[in-house]
Amino acid sequence: MAMADQEARNRLVAAMQRDDKPAMDLAIGDMMREDRLNGAGMKRIVASVGWPTYTRVGREAGHMAWLIVQHQDADPEFQKHCLRLMEPLVAKGEVSGTDFAYLTDRVAINTGGMQTYGTQMSLVNGKAVPTRLRDPRRVDERRRQVGLGPLDEYIRLIEQMYAPAQGLGVTSAL
Repeated sequence: MAMADQEARNRLVAAMQRDDKPAMDLAIGDMMREDRLNGAGMKRIVASVGWPTYTRVGREAGHMAWLIVQHQDADPEFQKHCLRLMEPLVAKGEVSGTDFAYLTDRVAINTGGMQTYGTQMSLVNGKAVPTRLRDPRRVDERRRQVGLGPLDEYIRLIEQMYAPAQGLGVTSAL
């Protein structure tokens, strides 16, 4: 599931970098189809065993489970459910604090709230801008607490990754 997820997103990023609108439209359709299929699979897994912890499935598979849920933007209730399952597992080392931070922000953005860690971006004229960021002055402190680097470094990474996507309102696919 994670490989299909990333392949679809990589096609979209490549099309954005080429500024190829027809290819972007096709890649978005592929990505949405993969997200639906993967979401159904993750719902079955979570219903059956709960959150796939590192102890149960290993670090890589645990991270891949998060990746699938991170991209379930069409179902923010499922994202919130998984976030609640993940939260107590972070302190136990069964879930990555970074993964938890990304999903926290994604749920906030998808439900009209303010993000905490600045992981979700919009591109405005080729510049990455954190979408609805709570307390920007303290964001780097919050990012550091969960293992994320400084926001300005992340912004540069996003701008490099999605160039030349000028003027597109795109949420980070990371």
